[in-house]
Amino acid sequence: MSDPVAVITGCAGGIGTALVARFVREGRYVIGVDVAAPEDVAALPAEQQPGTYVQADVSTPAGWETVTAAIEAHGAGLTTLVNCAGIGGRQNLLDTTLEQWDAVLGVNLTGTWLGMKTCHPYLAAVGGGAARDGAPGASIVNFGSIYGQLPPPVEGNTPSSPAYQASKAGIMALSKTAASEWAADGIRVNAVAPGLFRTHLTGTLDPEAYASRLRPIAMRRDGDVNELANVVYFLTTDEASYVTGTTVNVDGGFPLWL
Repeated sequence: MSDPVAVITGCAGGIGTALVARFVREGRYVIGVDVAAPEDVAALPAEQQPGTYVQADVSTPAGWETVTAAIEAHGAGLTTLVNCAGIGGRQNLLDTTLEQWDAVLGVNLTGTWLGMKTCHPYLAAVGGGAARDGAPGASIVNFGSIYGQLPPPVEGNTPSSPAYQASKAGIMALSKTAASEWAADGIRVNAVAPGLFRTHLTGTLDPEAYASRLRPIAMRRDGDVNELANVVYFLTTDEASYVTGTTVNVDGGFPLWL
């Protein structure tokens, strides 16, 4: 299919803009979704701008209705969904309020679930019989986190968000469920678990806290968002046609060195 369409949420963040640039460079038409103002997205470098921008709250059905309108308006088949949108916090378990808990799980976990449910019929229309004839079909890549597998170091660190960690663990479990249920529809579903990257979420950490999170990484450095974008893109290609239901850690070897 020419001009295959990819929906990428969180497209205005550091990781999201790297994803948009990677997909556009490979000839994909990107429908980008974020809560950022349209003028802020328009101010991004040209190579980081999606073909269509949708300002939407992914935690709500109404937000996803605007995304489906954009998919139908473009006309070409939807081959890929990347659920990258996410928020975090700096509360420990006892200090987390119900409002904070609901907000984080709403964007991260509910938003991912709603996105998969909403986009399923469009992806299945492209996937068709791919599971039977060996074609790559359609694909979903969801964003988990290494902190959905292990908590960040406590010593010398600011509190992480238990809601963030729970939401990311949930996303990785949800991805396996969807992979099992939708394989017959020709839809592959995988997750990535990023390690330490400099993003708007980690940008609020003080130097000591950042160094504490860096310490357990075997490669002794944080990641570049383009390294993460390369892995995500690979999971959506023909070269990953037999990969589904897995979580790929992109973490520089955490926690291989302690």
